[in-house]
Amino acid sequence: MTIQELIDDLQKVDDKKNTVYFDFCSQVPTGVSSWRGIYAELAIEYKESEYDGNMTVEECITMLKESIGAEFCGWKGGEYVMHEDTQLHVANPGRVGGTIPTHVTDEGWCAIIHTKYED
Repeated sequence: MTIQELIDDLQKVDDKKNTVYFDFCSQVPTGVSSWRGIYAELAIEYKESEYDGNMTVEECITMLKESIGAEFCGWKGGEYVMHEDTQLHVANPGRVGGTIPTHVTDEGWCAIIHTKYED
């Protein structure tokens, strides 16, 4: 899934004030960074959900839109500009993993970013 594809999926969610969750272990997005696996690709960072202060759909869309055209520093240096068609991953800084977002569902009370493992 690319940055723009995730933006498009999130924009379909009815209530943009709802919290965004990943489909694993009550994790929520927290930010974006250059992915350690391929520095020119983007990683969505995450943490365990808190009682309040979690990212909303609206905030997630804004974060992703702001990453387009932005420069990110690679793990071992170098500057990388992200584009609408930049591939997304789900990983915290310094981690690689193989988790990628696949689609979003609107659950009414929240939005879920679904993921899969890709080798």
